[in-house]
Amino acid sequence: MLVKNTIEDHTDHISGSQKYLIDYSNLKDGLISNQKNFLNSKSLSLWYDNPIRGMPLLLPINLKEFDYNQNVESFKLSTKSICTKIFNINNEKYIGLKIFFNNGNIFTSSAKPKFEYKSIVRKISENNKNLKNDIKEIINSGKTVAAFQTRNIPHFGHEFIIEKLLNKFDYVFINPVIGPKKIGDAKNKILFYSYKYLSENYYDNRVFYKPLCANMFYGGPREALHHIQLRQNIGFSGFAVGRDHAGAENQYNEEDAIRIVNKFKSKFIIKILTQENIFFNSKTNNLTATSKSNSKDFLISISGSKFRENLKNKKIYQYARIDLQEYLQSKKEVMFY
Repeated sequence: MLVKNTIEDHTDHISGSQKYLIDYSNLKDGLISNQKNFLNSKSLSLWYDNPIRGMPLLLPINLKEFDYNQNVESFKLSTKSICTKIFNINNEKYIGLKIFFNNGNIFTSSAKPKFEYKSIVRKISENNKNLKNDIKEIINSGKTVAAFQTRNIPHFGHEFIIEKLLNKFDYVFINPVIGPKKIGDAKNKILFYSYKYLSENYYDNRVFYKPLCANMFYGGPREALHHIQLRQNIGFSGFAVGRDHAGAENQYNEEDAIRIVNKFKSKFIIKILTQENIFFNSKTNNLTATSKSNSKDFLISISGSKFRENLKNKKIYQYARIDLQEYLQSKKEVMFY
């Protein structure tokens, strides 16, 4: 098998309105099940109150990266309608809404990238096509491969999910959705080092770091379904959905994504594994999964934020592999944006 870990990140320098080049590439390459082009106002109505369609991809007007068809009508959207009908919340100050309307509230359905930006679209498409080809190679060899979406340096909670997937599939691709970066995100190179180290030392080279170029919307349960569609269209055999999948700012209940995925999972061909919260059991010194986080005082939460803080301060976090942490520190590189 010729599949290799991926270190190059074609979205590393994308920011602001350039993120719509990623959406354009995803649409052009057929990765979005229910869309071939950016939506107009009439087609958007099909997404309202219909989460199985995933996240709608819309294009704001007057972006410097696009040439617009002047004959196509533009339309205006209210924050309230998108808040309640797409994000299914009542908080118009939510980060997902801020990102959605970051370039204004007037949209249009027809535009193409300007010539000087086509190389970015091409590189995004190449990344996703290479990912698709790697999966196809594995499937054609009679093996199976699952996707695990995480943009974090792995602690024991992440390894719990990896091991669960490896019990059901031959290979696991650590498959983060990568688009514009935000302060605090782990650098792509550090994630590459982390999972390559784990794969070679603990998982018999069955784990690969292979990102997917697509945008995050922080759309909670609806976006969990969107992510399933992406992985099915890329060709994966399976995909893991965890607690608070694609949520932020504690806006959604931790189990909302799992509930909606279980409701619609029969609509998908891809096998879906749902994962409740993971804790360290101080009585048994083992990991355990439970949705009742406050049921036992000997269940200790594994904190990603504490782990990141320890890494930044060159301290050891007890709920992640010590040798992995020492290996990453030995690289003497900045780990986070």
